[in-house]
Parts: sequence; C-alpha cells; structure tokens
Amino acid sequence: MKKSLKVMSLLLAVCMVLGACVSCSKDVNLSDAGKFTYWASMYSSSAQTLTSYSEMLMYQEIAKATGLEVEFIHPSKGNTGSEAFQILLASNDYPDMIEYSWGSYSGGPDQAIEDGVIISLNDYLEDYAPNYYDYMEGEKGKANDYLYKKQTITLKGNYYGFSNLAIGNYRSFGGIYIRKDMLDKWGVEIPVTIDDWTELFKVAKENGVEYPFTITRGGLGVNAINSYNVAWDIANNFYIDGETVKYGPFEKAYKNYIKKLAEWFKAGYIDPDFVTNDSNTVFGRITNGSSIAAFGYVGSAMGVLIPAMIDRGDTEFKLAACPYPVLKEGQSTRFLNLMAESSSPTIAISTQCGAEDEERVKAAVKWCDYIYSEEGSILSNFGVEGETYTIEKDENGVDHFRYTDKILDHEKIGAHSVDAALFHFFRVGNAPGISQHPDYLDGYYQYEEQKDAIVKWNETIDAAKKTYYPSSISFTDEEAQKIATIKASAGSSNLSAGILDIIMGRKSMSEYDSIIKGAKKAGYTDMVKIYQTAYDRYLEAVEQ
Repeated sequence: MKKSLKVMSLLLAVCMVLGACVSCSKDVNLSDAGKFTYWASMYSSSAQTLTSYSEMLMYQEIAKATGLEVEFIHPSKGNTGSEAFQILLASNDYPDMIEYSWGSYSGGPDQAIEDGVIISLNDYLEDYAPNYYDYMEGEKGKANDYLYKKQTITLKGNYYGFSNLAIGNYRSFGGIYIRKDMLDKWGVEIPVTIDDWTELFKVAKENGVEYPFTITRGGLGVNAINSYNVAWDIANNFYIDGETVKYGPFEKAYKNYIKKLAEWFKAGYIDPDFVTNDSNTVFGRITNGSSIAAFGYVGSAMGVLIPAMIDRGDTEFKLAACPYPVLKEGQSTRFLNLMAESSSPTIAISTQCGAEDEERVKAAVKWCDYIYSEEGSILSNFGVEGETYTIEKDENGVDHFRYTDKILDHEKIGAHSVDAALFHFFRVGNAPGISQHPDYLDGYYQYEEQKDAIVKWNETIDAAKKTYYPSSISFTDEEAQKIATIKASAGSSNLSAGILDIIMGRKSMSEYDSIIKGAKKAGYTDMVKIYQTAYDRYLEAVEQ
C-alpha cells in the first residue's frame, strides 16, 4: 500500500511541475486591488479551534503570497449554511466571493447567473486563472478524460466558480469492513462472493453473533449506498450504462438482490434495526461483537474504531476492508461509492464584485486561481514547510510530504482529532482547491488497515467512473418540480417503503413485481426520462 501511494505521489509531483509551466496569467496587481469580502460557512472541524478562516495559516500565507487582503464573513452560530445563504440573497448586498454548493440554488448555478447573483467566468479563466483552466481545458484536464470539466461546467456551458478538484486514483472511501480477529479465530477467510457471505453469516450465528451484519439508516434498498447490490451488477439509484440512464430498482437483477436480502434478514443475519440505527449504534455492535461486519468509511468508521479500541487496551481487535462482493469469484464490480472529480462547495464571484470596476473581478479570479497553483495546492494540503510538514525522501529518492507533530499530536492545539488539526491550519478537503493528494491520505489514514482499505475499495474505480451519474447535472424548474411530485406520491408509499417491507419480511417477494409496476405507473418511468433528458443536455454542454 505504501509503495502504491508513493508511486502516485511521484506521478502527481511530475504533474505539478508540468502545471507550473502553464502560461502565467495576465498582469493584475493584486496588492493594489483593495480589500475583498469572502462569504463561507465554516467547516465544523475548523470551528473546533478557529473563529474565522482569517486565523487559518493557509489563508494568512496566501495573503502574503498574493498581496490581496480578504475579509472572511461566516454565518453566525446556530444558522445552517442554507438558511444563512437565503438571508444573504434576501439582503441584495453580496460579498465579492461566495462559497456555496450552487447546485442547491433553485434552478442551479445557471439560474444564479441569470438572477444576477454571480457571474459566468468563461471570459476570465484562460487569461486570469491558468492553473484552474488547465484542469478544465488543458493538459491536466485531457489526462483525466476531461472529468473535471464534465463535472464542473453547467448545462448552459458556464464555468461559474472554483470547485474542489480531487486528484490521484482514489475516489471510493467507503465499503464493507469486518472484524478480522473474529474471522481468524473461526478460521474463516474474508468473503468474496455472495455465497461466501452467506456461509460466513451462518458461522457467525453458530458462534453466538446476534446479527452478523449491521448498518446505519437507509443503508439497504432503494437509493441506498452501494454495498451487496453491486454483486448483481446493479446500482441502488440512477446510473449510466453507455450513454443510457438506468434506474437500478427497475432492472431485473435488482429483484434477485432484494430476494437475497430478505433471505438474510429472515435468517437473522441482518440487524433488524438498520432503518433507525445511527453510527454510534453500529460502532457499539462492532466493538462488542454482536455484529461482525458493517458498511463504513475509511476515516469516519475505521479511523474512529481502531484508535478507540487501542485506547481501550484491546490488543486483539482488528478490522479489515472487504472487497466489493461478486456472484462468482473472478468477476469485478462496476459500482462503488464515489467521490466526484469535481465537487462543492464552489467559490463564485458575485455580480457586485466588479459592479464599478471589472479589474476587481480579474483580481478575484486570479486570487482564487492561486489555490490551484503548485504553491497554493501545497498550502491547502500540507501548510508551511518546517511548521506543519517536512520533506522526506523514500528509498527511491522521491520526495514526500510528512506532517509534523503539530498535526499528529493534535491535542496540543486543542483539536480532538487529526482531522480537526488539519482543518485548523488549512482546508485539505470539502473545500475549493486540490484534494486527495496521496501524501495527505498517507498522513491522514494512520493505520495500515485504512491504507489497505483505500486500495481495496478502489480496485474497479475506472469501471465505476463510467457508471456514475454526474452530481453536477441540474434540472429545469419544471423538471425539478415533477421529480419532487413523483417522489412524494410514489417513492415513499409504493417503492422505498415497499422494498423495505419485503426485505424485513412484512411483505412477500410475490408482491415485488406489483410494487415496481405501481412505482412506474405513479411516475417513476417519467422520472427516468427526465434524468435521461438532463444527461443528454449535459453531454451536449460538455462537447461544446
């Protein structure tokens, strides 16, 4: 695992050097541009130790490097980001830069442009944001099959802001994990096929495990996360097959998947409270051995359980990531739980930024672009050399970023975790900029079990990317209203609840076909067509 991360670091280092060769942006003197305002909800991990991003090392260093003064505006405590955003819109007094998940704006970012809230950046990126433009339209974009562009540009062809761009090969950070120490005790291997899982569950029950598999609410059935369903080459939601949009529950294989879940539930293999479980319930069942397997993420599940059991002094406790299941050994999966190449939140430039002087827009664009430069991406992932990171050479002479004790001994700064320590100094993820650098992953995921999980849960990442329905796709107001109406009338009563009833034995498998037929009749067939229409528009926008 470490070697694979190091190879990725080398490749990315080369890419960063090449990125530095991108032509410089046109001259804009940022130090003479005056003060800029930047509105953003504060990430919860940062809020543990900071009151404003202006206190963050990353932004202090960016100010030194660019000469541009930025004043951060954060929603007051108690206001959610969406509520505070609506208050901001109602004021008609916009800051220069607004960081938000613009896909949730009514009508999407295109509508925000038409409403005069933010501007299109199409006329500015190439000249004033060459680093970001390279990921969209240049060599870095081409090397990644233009996925950054595909997941960023709007249906009307607008670049509306600066997003979180994930680099490297790792996009899946969740899957099924298992109590490896209990399997070792029973002499059982980590399951690969669905039949392996059935046999394991049987052995677990024979050894006193109450409910072998546990999961949080909404973890199984319609619109759930991808777990056992992938064995039947099916998703729980909308996905792409070639250029055709499909809805997993309407495919024939989905019935076989639900049938298996119902069999497992009846046999007592699945936690009967999975619909209402929260993460603490799941963690409790895993640590006390009343369950042996669960779905979770590398950081928020394995990264919590492993150190907790170490602190408890349990030297036998051991977790392991399971491969995504298949029906027959040797098969591979097309579906994973993916992080998009480009994701929110996104920094948009408001219409009021350049209302009196367009040069301010150019300055704001250039400031944002610095985050995507070689120096800026190092700042947002690792901070300052000698303070939050050092450079170490591996056995092949390749340089790697290594976090210092300021990060690893997080309690010294009042942070409750490595995650909180990272977000005290810089915005390494869930933020505009470059994320998922291999050296960050290597430092953030401190345990070998976590490092192995990243590799295992990304083995079929290339195939999974082709089936992923882009999260950047937005719908017209009419389409969005129709989708909401269909879900309200058909989703909860006929489909989602009906499928759960079958899984939990409250309804018979003989009723499955009528549940699917009822959902289609109630409008789900039309919803699939809406998703297809939106996807077709998306492809046209990308090609343009």
